[in-house]
Amino acid sequence: MAQNIFLDKYVNIIGRFWMGDDEDTFFFAQLAYREQDYLLIGNMLSIHTYRKILDTQKSEAHYLNFYGEIEGTCFSLMNSTVPKSSSTNTDPDDHENGWRCFIEIEPGEIAFGGFYVNDETTISSSNVEFDKINELIHLLPYKFDLQNGLIFKSSPSIKCNTKEFRLIFDAKLSYLGSFERQEFKNYVSTVFFYESKVKIYKAREHIALTQMFFSMLKLSYIGLNSIELIKEHFDDPCQQFSLTNIVKYHLNFTSNSVKEAWPVPAFCLKFEHLENKFGTTIDNWFEFWSSAKPIVELFYQILIERSYDINQFLNLAQALEVYSNRFRREEVKRLLDERPRDKGKPCEYTGQQCPEKENLPATTWHKIYDLLVLTNICFGFDKMDIEIIASWIADTRNYYTHYGNSKKKKALTTINKRETINRFMKYLLIILIYEKLGIDIDLIAKEFYHPFYQSTLQQVNELLDHKKDKK
Repeated sequence: MAQNIFLDKYVNIIGRFWMGDDEDTFFFAQLAYREQDYLLIGNMLSIHTYRKILDTQKSEAHYLNFYGEIEGTCFSLMNSTVPKSSSTNTDPDDHENGWRCFIEIEPGEIAFGGFYVNDETTISSSNVEFDKINELIHLLPYKFDLQNGLIFKSSPSIKCNTKEFRLIFDAKLSYLGSFERQEFKNYVSTVFFYESKVKIYKAREHIALTQMFFSMLKLSYIGLNSIELIKEHFDDPCQQFSLTNIVKYHLNFTSNSVKEAWPVPAFCLKFEHLENKFGTTIDNWFEFWSSAKPIVELFYQILIERSYDINQFLNLAQALEVYSNRFRREEVKRLLDERPRDKGKPCEYTGQQCPEKENLPATTWHKIYDLLVLTNICFGFDKMDIEIIASWIADTRNYYTHYGNSKKKKALTTINKRETINRFMKYLLIILIYEKLGIDIDLIAKEFYHPFYQSTLQQVNELLDHKKDKK
């Protein structure tokens, strides 16, 4: 996550901390901000505390939790490591107290507020600000009048139910003011409300998977700006939002700086296309994650910009094969009956001799061909086009996986062609995912939008025309 303005007020202030449930290991330390992450630095630990912390880290397989207070605020530093430590004996005659010990703690998660947090803590709701979500859900807590300026109104909200929680989108307004400038910023807050309290690890999972879901709808990484965890639900707002009932939650060592190469304030589908069954769509996304996790993990590497060019192509090709293996086995079997691979005979799509084996399995080509036919309402290719595109993907995948000069002749080895086919494969995969989430394929074909969608299809058609002219 980005630098946390609420956490910054506690930086460089000394507090009292201890490890886990053992308050005998207390030490004084201060929070520091370094290279976009928060650390806890202790300079005056007793040798007893110092050794106990390091021994515990060595002996236990899991991360450490630290707790403490800074200016009366409870701090929980979870999933922490101690990468740096040192001890110096400043008084050789005093083996117990003559030590100066230093540790540097890197917490994976920081919760701070009115109560301490661990994996067993239960909460009734969480309040999350996702980046760019106002581009999907258009809610305004005011209207603008030329004569009267801003006219504020009651905060509108949208509610939808999932199997595990109620999702509430609220319009919010932040204010920054100085003598010379007054600035209001509109944003949408996302509330995860639970009828029965859930443990914090479950709430974290819901937030993370919903973040991935929004990223898939945007076809670009959606960051987290802030998270609040609320312990109890009260009808009285004063109790509900009291400082003792809320902790702010910060994910350390998590980037929020992934930027779109060409920022466009739009999602691939509009909220009004999904609003009537938005909760069901999220339920389907959770089921898709649990049944086809490798597809999401391979695709998400691209959305967070950790996969480029050839690696991106291989990630996408592998994700498409996983999709086929998981959801289209019977359809591919039927296709193989129509386009069989007979032992010792030339393969219909490659022209190469098939191995001398019975019951030859489907190839990458069969799987990609089937997926292209399934989604062709969105692309409008003819049968020969689909065969050629399937061959491009299969041959290029085989070249970079198995290599060989004979494979190179058919592979897309120039960067411009790979960029085009990579963009096309991203659209193919995201359309397949949308269809699996229960979004009607006709709706996708009619309403799907992305700035490079039409130009990519045009470039693919130009490559196809060039291929046909060669023949």
